[in-house]
Parts: sequence; C-alpha cells; structure tokens
Amino acid sequence: MKLFLIQSTSNNLVSIDSLALIDAIGYYNFLYGHRKEIETYDYYISETPDIKKYHLPDVIPVGTIAFVQEFLKKYYNIPSIRPINIPEELHKHEFLKRNVNVYTGTEDLGYTEVFVKSMDRLKGICDVMPYEAIERIKEPVTISDVLTDIKSEWRGFVHNKKLVGLNNYLGDFTIFPDVSIINKMIAEYKNSPPSYTIDVAVCEHGTVLLEVHNFVSCGLYGFNEHKLLPLMTINGWKYLIR
Repeated sequence: MKLFLIQSTSNNLVSIDSLALIDAIGYYNFLYGHRKEIETYDYYISETPDIKKYHLPDVIPVGTIAFVQEFLKKYYNIPSIRPINIPEELHKHEFLKRNVNVYTGTEDLGYTEVFVKSMDRLKGICDVMPYEAIERIKEPVTISDVLTDIKSEWRGFVHNKKLVGLNNYLGDFTIFPDVSIINKMIAEYKNSPPSYTIDVAVCEHGTVLLEVHNFVSCGLYGFNEHKLLPLMTINGWKYLIR
C-alpha cells in the first residue's frame, strides 16, 4: 500500500489540489480495493514531512515545493528539485516560436528585456528583467524573448505519453489551444517522465510551448481524473528520486 503524506497547516489542507487527491484515493480504493492484484492507497495529513512508523519507499509527500523538498533533504539527501522547463527534444522553433537559450554571458542584447527562468530550482528566478541585470544572477538561467501577445494559457496533463487533461489557468478560456500541436510535442518528447504537465500559451502566431513540469507540486487547475491522479502523483515522485 502506498501512503500519501499530505501537507497541512493547523489541521487544514494547504491546497485544494490535496482535496482532489484525497477524493481520488477514496474513489480508486472503492473501485479496486477488493482486488488483491491492485495496490490500494492511504493518506496521512501532517504539518511536517515525517514518515513516523511507515516504510520509506511507500511514502509519497504531497504539498508545497518547500514541503516536498524538506522531505527530499531529510530522507533522500537530495538538496533541491531541478526543473525541466523546456526539454531539449522540444527546443524547436515550431513549438517555441521565440528565442530561448541558456544564458552564457556572451550575448549582446543591449538593454532588451528578456524572460529569465532558473535552471536549478523550482520556484527560483522567474521574471522579466533588463538583460544587463542578468549578470548579477549567481545560478544558471535560460533567457527568452518576452511573449507580449498571450491570449490564454493552458496546462496539459500527460500520462504514459497521452494527453489526459487540458485546463485553462490564465487568460480567456474561450480561446483554445491547438491540441494537434500539443500532441505533436508529446509525441516528440520521448525521454519524458511517465506523468507530467505541459504548459502552453495561445498567441497571435499560434500555440506555443511555455514549459514542462514533472508531476510533483504542480497546480491541477481543476484536473481531477480520479482513476489517474494517485498513480500520476506516484509516478512524479518516483521520477524525482530516480
């Protein structure tokens, strides 16, 4: 049995997404709990990432990045969660439709503003800033052209190379992305985690890739596929500690 260690604060869940997972665990166990060949799930709500009496390989922490990272440091000696951002396989103009590069310090963009994203830390640097300010940053980052014409942003949910959900999280929800382009991204991202999210934006020039996240501490934005959510969460954790 897998145990989901779900973060709380003063006995309150820190995220509505945790409630979705709890509902999914109940539904999954209702469907499959009587079948001996299928692993069932349980959950434990805690303010601290302690495993208490549980077997470490069976415990999956669920909560903020800080909560999960504290668990990683304490039990796996992993100091930080490294983001995926834009996978090398998807670093193509047909998907990005903008310049995206690792900052080397040799670029000459004058006073152009660029979008800066940390390559080392989830929830690290993520901001638009003047190019000349980047040299003061002491960690590896990517820089990209600023997208000024975004109409809507969407999060796709991918499990076993298949798009299983697509939810709007910013902008006009009536402006839908090109799903055929998203499916092409998924097909070309062969070295992917078993479960992940893929964020895209709809701009004047079409559907563009923003970034990819392993399925750990990522917002669900209403995604609640009960049969898949527990398994996707386990997949994200296994990929992280692999």
